[in-house]
Amino acid sequence: MKKVSLFVAVLAMAVLSGCTSVVPRGGIVTDVVLPIQATNGQLGSKVGKSECVSWFGMVAKGDASIAAAARNGKITKISHVDWKVVSDIPIGIKTIYTTTVYGD
Repeated sequence: MKKVSLFVAVLAMAVLSGCTSVVPRGGIVTDVVLPIQATNGQLGSKVGKSECVSWFGMVAKGDASIAAAARNGKITKISHVDWKVVSDIPIGIKTIYTTTVYGD
């Protein structure tokens, strides 16, 4: 019984720990688009995207940088950047971060 109680206590601490995030996160589903940068009111004629994936909040791979998104869209003059976070599997098993760059 002590092992079960200890396991439940450790699990509760891990789940309820004070992890902070600048991204609004849903407990079950997260699907938000957030602005990063805007240099003028024009969106531009080109769009480029880059992304990375995080598994269990422990392993993250990919290049979601603004530079990678601009390179993927062949953009040399950036006018606006958005950031999207999608985690549709409960408890953050898989989270996808996408950077979208607009410009010319």
